Amino acid sequence: MRGFLALLLLGAALSNIAVAIDSGELRASLAQLEDNDYAKNVMNILQIQLATGGSVDEIKILLQRMKSELLKQQTREDNAYKVIDANCQNIISSLNIQIPLYEKTAEDATKRKAQSESEIAESERNIQDVTQQLQAAQGRLKSGGDNFENEQKLSNDKIARLQEAIAAIEKAIKLLKSRKGSSKTALTELDSHISKIFSIGSEFTINNLAYYSSEVRSTRALFNNAPSLVEVGDKHTRKLVKLLNELGDLFRNALLQEQKLTAGSAERWEKVKDDLEVEIRTLQDALTHLNARIVKGKSETEETAATIGENNHLVEVSKKSLETNQAECNTQRENNNLSKTNRSSDIEILDKLIEYFNQHGNALQDYLRQRSEQ
Repeated sequence: MRGFLALLLLGAALSNIAVAIDSGELRASLAQLEDNDYAKNVMNILQIQLATGGSVDEIKILLQRMKSELLKQQTREDNAYKVIDANCQNIISSLNIQIPLYEKTAEDATKRKAQSESEIAESERNIQDVTQQLQAAQGRLKSGGDNFENEQKLSNDKIARLQEAIAAIEKAIKLLKSRKGSSKTALTELDSHISKIFSIGSEFTINNLAYYSSEVRSTRALFNNAPSLVEVGDKHTRKLVKLLNELGDLFRNALLQEQKLTAGSAERWEKVKDDLEVEIRTLQDALTHLNARIVKGKSETEETAATIGENNHLVEVSKKSLETNQAECNTQRENNNLSKTNRSSDIEILDKLIEYFNQHGNALQDYLRQRSEQ
């Protein structure tokens, strides 16, 4: 604005000077020119130059040098501003690239954080389900083990009872075959064995047990008239031994069946137990995996939260930096444009003075002398 006004004043002043040379208004026109500060300073310099003996040619050379210096200054400022403007554009361009990248990084981290939190919640729900399944499997293993132990105890008790009955049969047979005893003591012992055999037999389902009970007892009754086993007839003894041997076979068969059932039960339980233990280990491994996922997920959540915070901070800082740099760049551009406008105005003044000295050097020289006398 200052340069534009100066040019208007200068144009008006020089136009008036061109007319005033013949009309006597030179002084007023040049005074109007000096309303421009730069023009006034130049006139002061020219006045000093003239007062120290400078000629019109020297004054014109001085004006040319002043113009040349202004042009050099303009070139230096233009070059300096190009560097400043390039730096400004680089910084602004870099920030315009970085800000979306920071925003995208924060956005992606937010999505990853939400995903991690979702996986953690899912893992926690799965842990509850797997824990319930594990507890149920452990409960089945314990109850199954308890049941198996009870069954084994019952089976072992049955086996022991059958073995006891077989032992009683073998003792009774041995007693009959040896035919020892000269009193009723041996018969009492035989009766004790027979009683035990059928007492134990009643605890089991043994084929024809009632038949053998009747036959054995009726055969034994034939012994009642004999004072001892020695006096019992061979016929009755052989029959009783035969019956007891058959009973022994029945009890041994029952024992074998019970042992098979016990072994089969143990085999089945071992398979069930193995399957349950595999299931329990699998569930325990699943719990370990789920807990590891939760730990990893929480670590990832913390990392992504830090990434989000860091990048949001970078976005904020970068936006402020962008705003600051844009303002500084605008100021630099405005200052450069203003400086260029002012310098152009100054160069225009010098060009007009040089032109006037070329055309009216003597008249302007007289004006400067008169100016110095004031």
